[in-house]
This record gives sequence, C-alpha cells and structure tokens, in this order.
Amino acid sequence: MTPAGGGAGGPAAAAGDRSAAAGSTSAAAGSTSAAVGGRSAAADGGRAGGGSGLASGRSAVGSGASAGLQVGPLAAGPDAGFCPRCGGRLAARPPTTCAACGYQLYLNARPTASLIVVEDGRFLALKRAMEPMAGLWEVPGGFCDGFEHPEAAAVRESREELGVDITIKTFIGMYVGTYEFQGEQLPVLDCFYLATLDKAAITLDPAESSDMTWFDLADPPKLAFSTMDRALVDAGRLVLP
Repeated sequence: MTPAGGGAGGPAAAAGDRSAAAGSTSAAAGSTSAAVGGRSAAADGGRAGGGSGLASGRSAVGSGASAGLQVGPLAAGPDAGFCPRCGGRLAARPPTTCAACGYQLYLNARPTASLIVVEDGRFLALKRAMEPMAGLWEVPGGFCDGFEHPEAAAVRESREELGVDITIKTFIGMYVGTYEFQGEQLPVLDCFYLATLDKAAITLDPAESSDMTWFDLADPPKLAFSTMDRALVDAGRLVLP
C-alpha cells in the first residue's frame, strides 16, 4: 500500500509550504516538510499517478532513510517538531497543540484502497518496482486522493496499475497498518475490495510493477505489507469453499 498513496496527495499534506512562510525560525522545517507533500505523493494521495499525491501508487520515491536524507524537525508527520500554521516549535509530538498560536495537530491514518482480484481460487499479485519493499509481491492498490472514496480509488488504481477496468464484487474489510515514506513510519487505513477483471487485457505500468503472477488464495506467500496478508485471509473466507 504504493497510501500514498493514489495513488497517492502526499503523506505529508502541504505543511511544508505553510511553515516555510512562517519565517526564519521555521525555514529548515518548511523546506524539509515541503518535500514530504507529494505512496507515490502517495501517503495522502495515493500510491503515484492520478491518485498519488505521495509517489506513485503505494510506491513512493523512496524513504528518506534509504535515500540518505538527513531528516530534521518536520512540520508534518509523526515526528513533527514545528507548527504547520505559524512555524513555532512544538512541545511534543502529535497529537499536540501549538503553544504559540493554539493550532491543534493530529496524526491520522492515511486511507488507501487495494484490490484482491480472484479467479479460480487464485489471486493476482504484482512485484513492486519501487521502494519501499521493491521486489516483493503485493496486490494492486494505492492511496486515496483528498475526498476520494476508497471504492473510487480502487477503480482508478486498477486503470493506472493494470490498464483495465475491474468489477468490484464486495468490500472485504479495512486494516490499520504502517507505510514507510521519507524516513517516517506513517499510519495507514487500508481498505480492500474483492474484484474480477479480464486478465487477458492486463497491461502493467513498469514504473509500478516489474512482474505479475497468480497465487493460490488458500496458500498465499507473505506479501509486502502485513495488511495485505490479513486481507487475503478474510478474502479466502469469502471465496473458498
């Protein structure tokens, strides 16, 4: 789950821009957090692409840690050290209130939408082409754009990652997990849908996936994100005899 993302609004919202304008005391925080906005600009927007506000799909441009970035106090995310409204220093990590302007800062899970595409007791898996978790198997999906319904995000993600329209059969469930983006562990709320499609029409986006295969739903391998493993168990209860 590329949360965010669309697809992907970024996990960081545009807090960096606001804090950058706050003045010299928050200049460092503004520039650092500005880069956060934008799973695949995915954490808030989706795993990249149309719904990617973070990187593409659940694929971000890579974490800050893996990219060798020196992450300082931010104005957004779980390690926020500056107020995104006035740029003042925060006394504690979110949830907290800025002592300077009274702005209340919370850390909420970013919504994502994923698909478990099934056929004859098997499910479709894609090999991730981007960090985090590059080279591991996942199911299609990404971060929701701002105000985008998860079901609409799931349909959009199928077009972006698979090049086809899917038929959603039912909602499987939602699961709280984490997604690494730019050196931070972001909370995500992953929504999963059971779906079918015309597999002959699948065209992978090479920026998102390097390969695809069909695994036995009754005996799935461990996937890139733990929420996918949990959703597969529940999908099996719905589909398998």
